[in-house]
Amino acid sequence: MFNDVYIPEWITINRIGYKIFPSFSIDETTEEGGNNKRKSTKIIPIDFSCDRRKLITKGQEIEFIKWLKGNNFEYSKLKLPNYPDCYYMAKVKSNIDIGGTLRRARGTIEFLCVGNRIEDEINIVNLNINNIIYYSGTAEVKPKIKIKVLSQVSEIKISIQNSKYNNFIKLAGNFNQNDDIEIDMSKNKITKNGIVDLTIMSLDSYFHKLYPGENIYTINQSSKYNVTLEWQNEFL
Repeated sequence: MFNDVYIPEWITINRIGYKIFPSFSIDETTEEGGNNKRKSTKIIPIDFSCDRRKLITKGQEIEFIKWLKGNNFEYSKLKLPNYPDCYYMAKVKSNIDIGGTLRRARGTIEFLCVGNRIEDEINIVNLNINNIIYYSGTAEVKPKIKIKVLSQVSEIKISIQNSKYNNFIKLAGNFNQNDDIEIDMSKNKITKNGIVDLTIMSLDSYFHKLYPGENIYTINQSSKYNVTLEWQNEFL
């Protein structure tokens, strides 16, 4: 399935290639401080065939081209039969050459997959004063933290300790009852009531990732706000 659409039924999948270890490329965007991001990529070839004895109609040709485009040639969800509950973000890498015999046409679709294999399920955990989150993925992941303010508070502090980090995110300001705050680690973004506001984050704060194994969260003044942690498991 690609971009939530099944491959046309008149095409037969013969083989799906898969590499265990990813390669790495340098993305054009940069992290804070000017360091290049290293993105993991995988090429997944899919060998297919179709019956040449049956005339391929113009409608079928358009159907196949539309499927290959995904979300207008942008990275789209690619789901493979051996991992039905996961997906890659992928796009078709190059043009497809179709060969074969007079009876059977054959070709290969090469998908360029960026990042890790991502589990469909979104894990949601309500955090209390002290929490141990056991992350079962094999690749680190950037979670999302949602905060609902219950009563007026001037400081919100969420500490994290795992195999990589021992730091915190601290928010300072006038936070009132029913304020909604979201910390999106994947985008290094904080919103308050839907409006981006990085000024509420203290200078000694850090965005963080979940790492495989134990991740220990500590919440201060937890009676004044509810904290929800969200993430999707990722696998190399």
